[in-house]
Amino acid sequence: MTSCIEHLPGPQDSRNLYAPIVSLILFLVACVTPALILHVGQQLGVAGFHWQNYQSILGGHLLVSGLGFGWLRMNFTAFANVPLWASWIFFLRGRYAASRLCAGLALALSVETLQLIVQPYLWDEGATRQGYLAAPHIGFICWIGSMLLMALASHRVLAAQRPHVSDPFRSDGGQGSTLQR
Repeated sequence: MTSCIEHLPGPQDSRNLYAPIVSLILFLVACVTPALILHVGQQLGVAGFHWQNYQSILGGHLLVSGLGFGWLRMNFTAFANVPLWASWIFFLRGRYAASRLCAGLALALSVETLQLIVQPYLWDEGATRQGYLAAPHIGFICWIGSMLLMALASHRVLAAQRPHVSDPFRSDGGQGSTLQR
């Protein structure tokens, strides 16, 4: 039986731990800071729609409500966190291609946040208070940054591991420069 510790990178690969740790920190910052600024309006029935004020929503609130009720509103943005979490696990296990794929999937799902420009965020069950996306806030930027960091870190590690193929069209026959400094 193997333990989880055996799958972590060795001391020579300890710098590969920085990307998931920084990504996790960015994710946690995104959960405790305002993520979106919404322009909130009140539906007054036959009297029409009355714009009220701007209100920000914490990232943690969006995460919990999105995972619980996002599928009811046909907004799957919160489900972008699942591939992000998988990306951290794959990266720590040394499966960098899977990590890059999951981080890319998370980034693709996160774009659905822009749906809030035209489809309102419902503040109550009667849909009388609605919020439309006015601007992203620091939490959203940190959340996207955590996904982007994992995608780029996975890609960089894969590029460093890839064997370099010589280019037959180079003037030196693909052997590299023979100049010494």
